[in-house]
Amino acid sequence: MDDLSASLHTYLNTDILKLLNEAQIITVIDFMNCETKKIEKITSLALKEILEIRKELLKKYSRLRSAFDCYQNILYEFAIIPTGVEKLDLLLEGGLCTGNIYEICGLPASGKTLFCLTLIKNVALSSTDEIIYLDTKCDFLGIKMKQMLSSLNKEDLILTMNKIQVARVFTKNDFLGHLLTLKHSIESGSSTKLIIIDSIATLSFQSSNQNDNNSFLSYIASILHYLAKEYNIVFVITNLITLWNDGDFKNIDVMKETIACGSYWYGVPNARISLKKERGECKITLVKAVKFVPNINSCCIKYTDQGFV
Repeated sequence: MDDLSASLHTYLNTDILKLLNEAQIITVIDFMNCETKKIEKITSLALKEILEIRKELLKKYSRLRSAFDCYQNILYEFAIIPTGVEKLDLLLEGGLCTGNIYEICGLPASGKTLFCLTLIKNVALSSTDEIIYLDTKCDFLGIKMKQMLSSLNKEDLILTMNKIQVARVFTKNDFLGHLLTLKHSIESGSSTKLIIIDSIATLSFQSSNQNDNNSFLSYIASILHYLAKEYNIVFVITNLITLWNDGDFKNIDVMKETIACGSYWYGVPNARISLKKERGECKITLVKAVKFVPNINSCCIKYTDQGFV
């Protein structure tokens, strides 16, 4: 988007532009997104003058699209990304639908990270797009991924590994910084269709203040949904299932499964997949689906050193 300049409107003189730039209002989008009261305070422009500038900018930069054009764009951009795990793809009716947030949840050591690595491997082998992996647990190991891709020759291995971009984040501020950088990169034209966050629970557990956690989760949820819908990206986010006793001492052995991050986060993902280890296999259950939960909503998958198969 263009920077603000005197040629855009007579009210945008040199002095006004200098004041706006000092307040980090540099581009047309910055000006349109900024509250009018803030612009009034910074520049001393009257509300009527600010609205006139905005009207002129809208006239110059906005473009009306019909509902049919929007529909055509959705059809063009929409895609299904196969996970590469046959039984799971059948359960998901082909794979992961772009424009959605998928949550992978389970008890500790249920195979959530292995699921992510399997997904990375299969998508990297079948796509030319970059895959972003935000690692909050330091669980991603390059040597493990190399082992999972051991069937490739050296040249293909390098090409495939270069598609995988990993960032380790340790605090909420780190995470927000990486997420905003990622947002800017995608808005600038980065070819990314799959972003994995492993795990959201690690960040949530850093604070016991529920209000702070909900504010943090609300902020990132808005960014994730915006990027998913606007740029047709698939987000895969791992979360932890914890076991709790409701305080009934008569049934102390009865434990209730609860998804981490609280009740607010429960409604954020478009789809939820639960993992549970059973007799040497992993039972995958589609708890919440993008369209609807099918009658047969679970399957058992074997896992090896090469991932889920």
